[in-house]
Amino acid sequence: MDRLGDLEAQSIFIFREAFARLKRLALLWSLGKDSNVMIWLARKAFFGRVPFPVLHVDTGKKFPEMYAFRDRYAREWTLDLLVEPCPPIDAVDATLPPAARSAARKTEGLKLALARYGFDGLFARVRSRLQADPLSGHLFTFRNRTADRLKVLYWGGHGLCLWCQRLEAGRYHFPGAPADASGIELTAGQFQMILDGIDLSRVRRFKRFAPP
Repeated sequence: MDRLGDLEAQSIFIFREAFARLKRLALLWSLGKDSNVMIWLARKAFFGRVPFPVLHVDTGKKFPEMYAFRDRYAREWTLDLLVEPCPPIDAVDATLPPAARSAARKTEGLKLALARYGFDGLFARVRSRLQADPLSGHLFTFRNRTADRLKVLYWGGHGLCLWCQRLEAGRYHFPGAPADASGIELTAGQFQMILDGIDLSRVRRFKRFAPP
C-alpha cells in the first residue's frame, strides 16, 4: 500500500470507529476541497451513503456557484444536509482584528449548531503535513494565524479529543523550525510554557550542578 492508500485506510478506520462509538455525529462541510474530500471518504467508508448529517456553518458569503454545488450534490449523494447560519458580524467582539472576528463568527455559528442539534462529535480534517500517525497518542498542537489561539488534537483510545485555549492578551510563541520541517517536537516542559504564554526564545536556562 502506498502513502496515499495508507492515509485513506486510516481515515476510513477513524470514520467507522467514531460512528460505532458515538451516538450523534456530524460532518462539517465548508464546501471547500478539504471537506469535499472528507465527504468522499465518508461515502467510501459506508459504501456510498453517509449515515450521519452533514453540517454547513454558513457565513452567507460564498459564491452563488458554491451554494448551487452544495445543493446539487446534497441531492445526488442523498446527504442529510443541515445549514446553520452564522450570527451577524455585529454580534461578535468588535475589539478583535478583522480576520479573528470573521473566524469568531464561524465559531459562534458552530456553537449554535451544537446547541441546536446536540451532537456528540464532529468530523473535520486538520490540514497538516506532520506525516505522523494521528492515533499515536501524541498531542498535535496547532496555532491560528493571529497566534492567540491553540488547538490540541489527541487520540484518547476511544475517539479523537480536541482541546482549545485562547490567550486574552499576547501571542503563543513556538520555537523556530527548519524551512523543510513539517513540524517541531516539544518536551512536556516546553509545551506547558507555551500554554502559559511564555516565549521560549526568551527563556534562559541556567547550568545545573554536576558532581565531579
